[in-house]
Amino acid sequence: MVIDRSVHDLFASDGLAWAAALAFYTLLSFFPLVIVVIIVASYVTDPQWVGDRIVDGVNQFVPGEQIDPTALVAGARQERERLGIIAVVVVLFTGRRALGTLILSLDRMSDVDQGDDSFRRKAGTEATLIVGVAAAAIMAVATRPVLSFVERSLGREPAGDDRLTWVLVELAQTLLIFGAFALVYAVVPLGKRMWRAVLIASASATALFLVTRAAFTALVDLLWETLSTLYGPFATAAFLLTWVYWVALIVLFGASLSSHIKVMSLESASVHESERRHVARTEDPSAEPAPSED
Repeated sequence: MVIDRSVHDLFASDGLAWAAALAFYTLLSFFPLVIVVIIVASYVTDPQWVGDRIVDGVNQFVPGEQIDPTALVAGARQERERLGIIAVVVVLFTGRRALGTLILSLDRMSDVDQGDDSFRRKAGTEATLIVGVAAAAIMAVATRPVLSFVERSLGREPAGDDRLTWVLVELAQTLLIFGAFALVYAVVPLGKRMWRAVLIASASATALFLVTRAAFTALVDLLWETLSTLYGPFATAAFLLTWVYWVALIVLFGASLSSHIKVMSLESASVHESERRHVARTEDPSAEPAPSED
């Protein structure tokens, strides 16, 4: 029942449109963000090393070998001085739009009135998300180097194709994904969140993410051939946008599930009350009431 209502209210709250907006702004801000990271890193460490770590991280989270970020990262290293200011401006605009869309969409999926969300709370939430995303990105790109360091400390020669190393990397990345979902569901929506609901929804969203990534990986050849036929040189952008859209849809479903677990399971609200708190408020509050027929 909780899952049914979560899916129903996701559609009733325009979840598909919000996922599209979130995917658009996220993808638009990602590549300029990579350039900014490389520029900043070039002042403290070898940008080549940072670029290699970014490539490894992208390859772990984006399915398919057809998407190769190596050329993008190499170009960013070579043109970082010329592209620096432009990238910063684009990141400031699209990044804030992505975070703002995330906050609005998760408020809409949750049992709150998004009109009650203040600018101060939104700004604090955006700052928290920036810190959290930065920490998660650092941990994601540092997973393999850290494991290699640990293996050397134990007197074991690092082996990239070793089964144990693969299991540890996958486990670490799964925990990072789970932590990212938990951060989003606990911090972003307005109002008090319950950790039990947050953790259940985060585990569900993590499982959905892994299953979806596996499905994309299994079908990537067929999907890539179709996109190449339809979009030609824009196939890479179409593939990435499709992938990010599905990830955004998973994020919104997890937010809806977390809120419905809180309302229906932990607060024991009825189906009617749950729908009222999740869907009824999405109607335009400025609309005038229909005239009564006397």
